[in-house]
Amino acid sequence: HRLLRLKSVLHSHMRNDGRQVMIFVNTRKMADELTRIIGSWDGGDYRVDCLHSGKSQYQRQGTIQAFRSKMFDVMVATDVLG
Repeated sequence: HRLLRLKSVLHSHMRNDGRQVMIFVNTRKMADELTRIIGSWDGGDYRVDCLHSGKSQYQRQGTIQAFRSKMFDVMVATDVLG
């Protein structure tokens, strides 16, 4: 139910002006899982990556730079200190 609602919100938000979305979750596991799920929606139509403390500093910086450069549409993130 929540995933269907999220998919609907993402779809309606992102079809306007190529907007990007940042989604915050509580755990690294949830970030990885939600990234996988969103990436599979609509035949992989959503470009998505995640950001959490399980990634190296180099990987986190690369993810942030890629998001700023609009290389992907959705970032799923945790508090990287947690």
